[in-house]
Amino acid sequence: MHIRKPYIAILGLALFSTLLFSQQAGLSSHYTVNSRGEGTVSVIYDIPEGYHQIDNRALFYFALDDNNGFELGEIVYPPARNYGSFEGWEGKVELTAPLRGPKILTEAEPVSLFAGYQLCDEQGTCFRPVKESMISQGTIAPIEKAATSRSLPLFLLFAFLGGIILNIMPCVLPVLSLKALHLVGQSGDSRKKILLNSLSYTGGIIVSLLILGLIVIAVKASGTALGWGFQFQNPLFVLILTSLVFLFSLSLFEVFFINPPRRAGEAASKQKGGYGGSFLTGIMAVLLATPCTAPLLGSALGFAFVQPGGVILIFFFLIGLGLALPFILLGFSPSLVNKLPKPGEWMNRFREIMGFLLAGTAVYLLTVLHSQTGSRFSGVLWFMLVLAAASWLYGRGQRSARKTGYAHYAAALILLGGGMFFVGDLSEAPPQSAQLEKSEETVPFSPEQVEALRAEDRPLFLEFTADWCATCRTNHLTVLDRGFRKALFEEEGIVYMVGDYTLNDDVIGSWLTQFDRAGVPLYVYYPPGEDPRILPEILTRKILEESIRGR
Repeated sequence: MHIRKPYIAILGLALFSTLLFSQQAGLSSHYTVNSRGEGTVSVIYDIPEGYHQIDNRALFYFALDDNNGFELGEIVYPPARNYGSFEGWEGKVELTAPLRGPKILTEAEPVSLFAGYQLCDEQGTCFRPVKESMISQGTIAPIEKAATSRSLPLFLLFAFLGGIILNIMPCVLPVLSLKALHLVGQSGDSRKKILLNSLSYTGGIIVSLLILGLIVIAVKASGTALGWGFQFQNPLFVLILTSLVFLFSLSLFEVFFINPPRRAGEAASKQKGGYGGSFLTGIMAVLLATPCTAPLLGSALGFAFVQPGGVILIFFFLIGLGLALPFILLGFSPSLVNKLPKPGEWMNRFREIMGFLLAGTAVYLLTVLHSQTGSRFSGVLWFMLVLAAASWLYGRGQRSARKTGYAHYAAALILLGGGMFFVGDLSEAPPQSAQLEKSEETVPFSPEQVEALRAEDRPLFLEFTADWCATCRTNHLTVLDRGFRKALFEEEGIVYMVGDYTLNDDVIGSWLTQFDRAGVPLYVYYPPGEDPRILPEILTRKILEESIRGR
């Protein structure tokens, strides 16, 4: 092709070169994160002399690469300089943004970034935009020690008081009923025996909580965050606890006996005082208490879970001491026990009522398993039938001295076979899609959606809940599922967002940590243009209205 105007070709070649080649800037990056996974990341652009970056933020930015769930907040830019025909930057320019992590960090970890920019020269020629990958090295910044030292005694008090309040939470009441039944049986016993039983119960509580504390410390050291009641996110644990509660219920209906009957003389000579039973009852109290978060306990645990290991153990010890306090007082004041009604026929009726209460607890735990296992739940129901049959066979053997051994072996084989056949796959990773669908009125939790609603100044009510959380369910029954809540939210134009923590979710775990909470429930109201308001763990209609309307 013959080119009549050479200058057109020269101009085209120049434009092609501009698009083809890029002018590079020097890049460096650094981040700082504290042990809660909160901090900032910065990128420094070293723009060569004679070049500048115009104020076009679609081309001048940085973002996270795949970093295991880390999130980047809004980028903060330094003031742009006015150059007459445009605004922009030259020399060294530092951009910063908030950085949030999904776990408690134990050491600095590299963060992968990519940075975008477009340089222009003094003649106004802008080169092709650049997108450059880089690695940001970081440090772990300590949480403010001054605030920690001042707050420690207060949060220790919260832990002790929260443990006391756990005694009246619905999840602990079934076990307390068993302990109450045992206390009635102790009426008229010696002061020493009553005291040792109370101390055995206390020992079961404290040992269990210290073991949980050690697990939290060990997992935290591995770089993973745990919350209060974390074990309930494992369907296999929930199944084991459901089976134990169901067995206790069957024993109260005398399907079998936890302590096999002996002849009167042998029982008198070998009676141990039931201390082992009291210890096990204390363990059961802890296992059933962990899905509950009592008032004061949530903030105390949120503070404790970011402290050193020794402090965490002190917190768990104080929670156990508070939970056991009523029975410690009874142990040291046996006259109170002796004022209880004397054992008689009424105890049989009371025992059966307690059996129904424990059966109800087992049904509640089965609803948790339903939300966690999805299509595998039918196997759980068949296993419960197998467990009942094995218990009945075991009880038949207890009533016949000649058939005891055969019945016990047969019960064990039935139980083992039924477990392997019906629920053997529960040890596998639970399906994330197994959780129950939420109400059409709610929006699934999404950090991006929270930011978008906040940017639009729309009021938002954020709830973090779990199907195994008894406190959460109580709040729904009494407040959140009631008509007045729906009318209030419609009147105020509030978006209702729910984060489901039934199964483990690292993002939700990091958000709980940001609000200094170690578990669910957590309720946060975001008024338009104002700071978020954290509501108490126990909700009432008055608390909800006052929190939203700011009264």
